[in-house]
Amino acid sequence: MSATAPAPRSWMWRPRAPVSGGMGPRTAIAIAALLFLAAAIAGGAYAISGPRAHPLSADTLWLAFGWAAQALFTARFLVQWLAAERAGAAVVPPAFWWLSLCGGVALGIYFLKRHDPVGVVGQMAPVAIYVRNLFLHYRKQKADAGIGATPARA
Repeated sequence: MSATAPAPRSWMWRPRAPVSGGMGPRTAIAIAALLFLAAAIAGGAYAISGPRAHPLSADTLWLAFGWAAQALFTARFLVQWLAAERAGAAVVPPAFWWLSLCGGVALGIYFLKRHDPVGVVGQMAPVAIYVRNLFLHYRKQKADAGIGATPARA
């Protein structure tokens, strides 16, 4: 009899080999499109002007946009969690930064429309960090692939 029992093997906790490159912009855009569609449908049910408002009023459309932006921004945590589970370690895939960038800018636009300075600053200030992290990721990916490397001199 063994003193330690083997760890349960479930889809969620089984470490997997790291995926080279991780999720990129195409995956982030696909996730964003699905979330935008779901949020737009859900957001249409909540009209700012009341239950008798026209379903395509400007207020309803802006509210749907805000819901979609929030869904985009929140999806980054789901993407990061799934990537970490797949790798069996704490990792931050580029899709996390793409969703952060797109969701943050969209929420910033929504807060600008609502004249909410706290929301604007809270969402737009970190945009430079998201862009920088994407730049660092793709620069490292390019260096790892040997693209742009200068030949050694004799």
